[in-house]
Amino acid sequence: MINIQKFRKGFPKNVFISGGMSGIGLELAKSFAEAGADVAIFDLQDDSTTLESIQAACLTSDQQVKAYALDLRDNDEVERTIKKAVDDIGQPNLALNSAGILRTATFEDLD
Repeated sequence: MINIQKFRKGFPKNVFISGGMSGIGLELAKSFAEAGADVAIFDLQDDSTTLESIQAACLTSDQQVKAYALDLRDNDEVERTIKKAVDDIGQPNLALNSAGILRTATFEDLD
């Protein structure tokens, strides 16, 4: 569990998280859902079981947790998908980037 309770300017109502279907992004999504935020998750994966586990963590029944399949390398797709999420749950008060890939090589060997 990630402690997310202390915010200087108030707790965010709408949180957008890239890479929210696994790893740190998933833990952040669950933590914000448990604390009462509406959460939009952007990820290459479209895993209904993971989404259901985040939705089950919600503090109230009127919270929204939605997942959007998104390849962050496609700028046009990013714009369309973010607009859809804003239409669905509102403007984000907090956006977190947890998307990424792991490459195991020395820095010199990375292309």
